[in-house]
Amino acid sequence: MLCSLPRSIQATEEAELIEMSDSLQFQMEWELRFFELWQELTDSEREMITPIQPPYTEQQVSEFLQILKNTKEQRSVLNTIVSFLPDWTPDKKLPVSVLREGLLIQRLRSNEHPFIWMKEIPTGYFLMGAFEENEKASEYEYPQHRVRIQRPFAIGKYPVTEGVWSLVQEQRPLDSQVPVTNVHWFDCVLFCNKLSELEGLQKAYTISNHSVHCDFDSEGYRLPTEAEWEKAARGGDFYLYSGSNNVDEVAWCGDQEGSVRRVGKKQPNSYGLYDMSGNVYEWCWNWYGKYDDYLESDENIVQPLVEDPTGPENGRFRVLRGGSFFDGSFRSRVTFRYGDETRSRTQQNGFRLCRTLSYR
Repeated sequence: MLCSLPRSIQATEEAELIEMSDSLQFQMEWELRFFELWQELTDSEREMITPIQPPYTEQQVSEFLQILKNTKEQRSVLNTIVSFLPDWTPDKKLPVSVLREGLLIQRLRSNEHPFIWMKEIPTGYFLMGAFEENEKASEYEYPQHRVRIQRPFAIGKYPVTEGVWSLVQEQRPLDSQVPVTNVHWFDCVLFCNKLSELEGLQKAYTISNHSVHCDFDSEGYRLPTEAEWEKAARGGDFYLYSGSNNVDEVAWCGDQEGSVRRVGKKQPNSYGLYDMSGNVYEWCWNWYGKYDDYLESDENIVQPLVEDPTGPENGRFRVLRGGSFFDGSFRSRVTFRYGDETRSRTQQNGFRLCRTLSYR
């Protein structure tokens, strides 16, 4: 007659068998699940992740699943963001994530310049305003004068698009590469400060009630001054329009039945900037007024010289430049000036980012 084992020993062995069975099932199930999850990753994602090896533990599995979750979230955001940036191609460097206040922004750093969507503009002298013999010019485009840009700066390669606007404003994402419109001057100022904050930069604007002060030495995002805008638009050339004397090559304009167009579809100027003529008017920092209002008048000086001008100290309207899809080619010229109320929102008004650069 065989002796039966004590109940305590039997219970212990049964528990161990159950635990072994559960562990084996866990290992087999996770082996299959791991293979499935690994196949879902892209080649570049696999290079960034260290696969776990058996025997698997619950802690290993938990940590690996969290890594996969973060990777997929990054991929989802990347796919959304690159659709906003027309010049992105797979040969560009991988994006760098900036996480601030729960908003993930993907910054595409091109091989040309480390700033997002920006082009560095050479400092130096240029002639601002229209030539006297230009019969198309208005009185607000005279007198032509010499300007020296001493402060290094970069300006947006494109106008700010609806996609970029909605991302930064944490609104419902818009997969749109057309310029954002219906934004007034204060909207643009607030947007610049918010983007600066998201990227950990000192804000360029200090706002008190309805008064705005710009710190041009700050590296935060801001609107370009009118002089910076015109220097960038000219591209070092003397064309009527930004990049050409043929308006059809570089500008969307004169389409009173149309609307804004996708950025970057016309030729760029010599600095690699798109849509500075036509498509949308672009807000600038300056108050709108005649050049004579801040130029020193001297009848012995044919072309006065000003350095890093920021325009009149006050006024009623802020400057808009570049023309729009609606207006004719006359307003798409690089010297054309226009002003509007700071609270005015129209389907033709947009803006372009600018930043002061600091070299240490």
